[in-house]
Amino acid sequence: MQGRTCIVTGANSGIGYEVALGLARAGATTVLLCRDEARGAAACAAIRRASGNPAVHLRLADLASLASVRRFAAEFRPISPLVR
Repeated sequence: MQGRTCIVTGANSGIGYEVALGLARAGATTVLLCRDEARGAAACAAIRRASGNPAVHLRLADLASLASVRRFAAEFRPISPLVR
């Protein structure tokens, strides 16, 4: 997964967390897309520690809000410093 960028929704707990952890362990640049900043930041730090992959990033969006999803999509750029 080196060189790949993966966005995982709901990555602060449950299946989303486990998927993000697996992708990070496989070497992917992993973007956790979460609604709650505190829970997302905690998950991001835990995944970095557990995977040894520093390329794990947090972005916030509420998938129940199309405006929030559109804002995330407009701001996200795979070539940005966020995912290098």
